[in-house]
Amino acid sequence: MYSFGQAGWNLANACLMLLLIYFYIPPGGNDVHLFPEYIERNTVFFSFTIVGILMFVGMLLSAVMDIIMGPLSDRAKLKFGRRRSFLAIAFIPLTVCMIMAFYPPVEDKSVMNVIWLATAVLVFNVFVSVYVTPYNGLIAELGHTEDDRVFISTLLAITWGIGFVGANTIFALKGWVSSTFDISGVLAFKYLILAFASLSCLLMLMPIIFVNENKYCIQSEPVEGNPFQQMKSVLKIQKFRRYMICELFYWISTQFVQLGVAYYITVLIGLEEHYITYIIIGVAACSGLSFPLIIPLTKKFGKKFLLVFAFVMQSLLFLFIMIMGHISIPTWLILVAVILLNTLPMAIFGILPMALISDMATEDAQYTGKMRSATFFGVKFFVMKIGLSITSLVFPTLLLLGNSIDNPKGVDLTAVAGLVGAIIALFLMTKVDMPHLIEE
Repeated sequence: MYSFGQAGWNLANACLMLLLIYFYIPPGGNDVHLFPEYIERNTVFFSFTIVGILMFVGMLLSAVMDIIMGPLSDRAKLKFGRRRSFLAIAFIPLTVCMIMAFYPPVEDKSVMNVIWLATAVLVFNVFVSVYVTPYNGLIAELGHTEDDRVFISTLLAITWGIGFVGANTIFALKGWVSSTFDISGVLAFKYLILAFASLSCLLMLMPIIFVNENKYCIQSEPVEGNPFQQMKSVLKIQKFRRYMICELFYWISTQFVQLGVAYYITVLIGLEEHYITYIIIGVAACSGLSFPLIIPLTKKFGKKFLLVFAFVMQSLLFLFIMIMGHISIPTWLILVAVILLNTLPMAIFGILPMALISDMATEDAQYTGKMRSATFFGVKFFVMKIGLSITSLVFPTLLLLGNSIDNPKGVDLTAVAGLVGAIIALFLMTKVDMPHLIEE
């Protein structure tokens, strides 16, 4: 029931963060009209697009909220629970804002649409932090041992994948809904967003109903202190600080994959958009089958070795993306290579970072007597969203340099940028020390 919340918030987040650029700046350039031009698609401010700026500002706002919400949750004294009380406040506004973002009020390019979208994106990002930061603080409290935390992180990786794949099924479902109900592709897309929002809302409700903190969680006293002082305190831990710098470049790199998948498949390979869903499902299925391997591999090789290996594989993925549109090999072989290069990294990155942060929070609690797990995750999500916001600002601008089959220059450059981020993250990961826990 706890892990269903991850599927819910990530389904909403994936729809807003990954499909927003596709909806407002679709592949193929201005001559291909998959969707109406609701807002200005060309650059408007220092070579940046409106949708890129809104996503950038929204995630910066969410990043600041993360470092506030973590300590607020750690020190909360609420009868319903210092974690799930925040979840209960956030899940409905999250759902409403997700719907708003894809239902602009004017069916043409309009300033009103910009204001509407800005409101949806900014408010959504605020309530993402209100939900997600306390939610992840529960990992260290529900997981009474290191093995428990790895297992919980595995469940969260599976449900994260369900949310991510769910959002990307829209590429295959859009055509089916359009033809079955004899409606336009635009209307089919919007109806699917409405359906996904309803499902997301239901899933986010599950941990609120079923996770009784007093019954299932390790109990600890509320941690007093100013949010920014708490953030400063945990960042004084060298191994945590080093890992956060590594995570920054990881998220910069991985966001290029997540935002770029629709363009890599339709522009670089030249396939129809429903193949995007097949690729995503293929990667998720193979990664899901790999999840049972991660726990024994972690025990044998350790978290650090596997994370370094995953960064190597991610770098190879970007190298392959850079060349796959310029080589003559069968399409099926390209698709298989993309899936295989994604499989283990997605499984490793889906499980181990969350478990590693929980271990660092637990180590800190063992030595200080303060359970600040939500603060640790608040800092993590602050760093993550800084990385995501940088990529979300740069990605649409690069697309304007060429996002069509005839001119794929901008799409190629997104792969180059992703490769640079992956290589930097790989180097930084080799410098990170692992936590040493008192035997539980």
